[in-house]
Parts: sequence; structure tokens; C-alpha cells
Amino acid sequence: MRPGLIKGEAQCLALLAFRAGAAGSFLLSLIFLLVASAGFPAFGSAHAQSRQPKSESLQASRVVDYASLLADLRAKGLRAEFSGKIVQPFFTVAGRVIQVNGQDLQVFQYPDAARANAQAALVSPDGLTVATTKVHWLAPPRFYKRGKLLVIYLGDDGDVLKILEAALGPHFAGKQR
Repeated sequence: MRPGLIKGEAQCLALLAFRAGAAGSFLLSLIFLLVASAGFPAFGSAHAQSRQPKSESLQASRVVDYASLLADLRAKGLRAEFSGKIVQPFFTVAGRVIQVNGQDLQVFQYPDAARANAQAALVSPDGLTVATTKVHWLAPPRFYKRGKLLVIYLGDDGDVLKILEAALGPHFAGKQR
């Protein structure tokens, strides 16, 4: 018996194998081995179950584009609304502004992650220079990247910072805490 297999599960499988007959028993055993080796929580080992990501990680991993960011923010019970478009001369795509908790997020969606990465590479670590443009922000900038998204948040609101980190991961450029 495998280390993570529960006695009741083994008895259930043995009963199914007995009822299925000799030919069905082999097929059922093969299915069980495949499911167990894949770490399926109902049959897998305790080690396989411990590899499951935390719910916060799952939240972040779902954000892949503008629509999923908006849905993630709303799923957290926040009022997240589209409030206009924005153009930053140093980025190659136009952005959209989402208002969250009264704070504006500038969201830029690229055709793919490679293009978003290329644009992110142009941002200086302090966020005050992008490519050759020195920017005079109205508030401290923070730049986030996830998949094909680049997000700029100008501000220090602790709640918004926590929300963004949960949805997008830590900021890659801009003001440090």
C-alpha cells in the first residue's frame, strides 16, 4: 500500500476491482496508479497534497490580462471600475485606468508576456526613468508586471499596495516600502 493511501480508499478500490473482474481489475489498477502518481488529493500521498499552492498564490496566478485583473479585484469585494484610457509616451500600448479604493491604477496590456517583459526592462529600479524619459510623477510610482500586464500605481495607500501584491506579486520597480 502507498504511504499516502488511506485504508478506506484501498478497500474501496479492492471492492471495485473484485466487481470488475480480472480484465477490469487491471484497467482499474492502472487508472489508480496514474491518478495517485499525479498527486490527485483524494488518492495521492501527503507529500503531493503539500505541494498544492496557497489560496493567495492561486489568486495571483489567475491574473493574466486586464479582464482577469478586474475580475480578481471584484472577487475580493473591491469596487474596481474602468475610469478611462491613458497614454504614456514611453510604452508602446495605450493603457486603461482602473479606480480601486479611490486610487487609480494604470494598466497596460501587451500582446504577449515577451513584449511586456521588454517594456518592463526599460524601467529604472526607482521608477523615475523609463527608457530615455525622466518622469516627474505626482506621487511615488510602483511598477508591477504579471504575464502580459504592466501596472503603474502612484501612491502609498497600504490597502491598495496589499491588493496589488496579492494580485500581481511584488512590484519590480519604484518606491520601496
